Amino acid sequence: MQKVKVRDKKKLTESVRDYAQSLGADIFGVADPFNRLLQAAPEGHRPQDYLKGAKSVVVLGMVVIKHVLNTTPSTIYSKHYDTINECLNAAAYGVAKFLKRSGYESIHFPETDNYKVLWRQYEAGYQKFVPSFNHMAAAEAAGLGKKGICGVLLTPEYGPRVRWISIVTEAPLVKGNAFSGEICLEKIQSNTCQKCVRSCPIGAISVEGGTDVRRCWVYWNQLRDMGSACGVCIRNCPVGEKTWLSPIQSK
Repeated sequence: MQKVKVRDKKKLTESVRDYAQSLGADIFGVADPFNRLLQAAPEGHRPQDYLKGAKSVVVLGMVVIKHVLNTTPSTIYSKHYDTINECLNAAAYGVAKFLKRSGYESIHFPETDNYKVLWRQYEAGYQKFVPSFNHMAAAEAAGLGKKGICGVLLTPEYGPRVRWISIVTEAPLVKGNAFSGEICLEKIQSNTCQKCVRSCPIGAISVEGGTDVRRCWVYWNQLRDMGSACGVCIRNCPVGEKTWLSPIQSK
C-alpha cells in the first residue's frame, strides 16, 4: 500500500534529517534545485535533468577523522577516504528509500564517479571534470559552506575536512539559504594564509588560478595506484581547525 505523503514541510524535513543522522551523516542540508549554482551544471547534470519533478536537493556530509588525516599522504588515509565514500553512498541510498517510502520519488548519486569516467574526460582534454552531480555546489546552495582557493568546499565548523553526497527528490523540504559570505581566509584578505598553496606537494594550487584539477588528479591517481592518497591541502587548512578537534556534533 502506498504511503500517505507528509504535507508539513517542517515535519517532513525533520524526519529526513533525523533518519540521515541515524545513518551516520554529520551534516545535513537542503538546497533549492533551481539555485544558480546547480543550474550552472552542463545540460544533463542539473537536478531537473535527472528528476523532472525535483523540488529539493538533500545534502549529506561526513567529517574526516583528525588522526587519520594527519597521516596523509598514506595508505591509512586512502582506506579512510574509501570508507567515508562507502558510508556516504549507503546513507544516500537509505535516505532515497526513506523518501520513496514517504511517497516521493528520489534519486541519489555516487559520492565520487568511477575513475575510468574521469580518465576519459582527462584524455578528451577537459580542463574541469564534470561529475554526475556537483555535491559541493549543492552544499553551498544549501548554505553549508563556500569554496576556498583550493577548490574544496569549506565549512565554518570543519573547514574542508568533509566529504559530501546528494539526493534529488520530489519532496517539498525546508531549504537553506545559499552561503553568501566567504570562509577562506585568503579570500577574505589576501596574503594572510595560503597554507594550501604552500603545502601542496606538487604545486598544483595558486591564489590566482585555484587548483589545477587535472594536475592534482593525475598525481592523486599515481598515489592511488600505490595504495596511498593525498589530503595535504585539507589537512593544513586552518579554517574550522579548532572546532574539528572537538567532538563531532551533527547538524
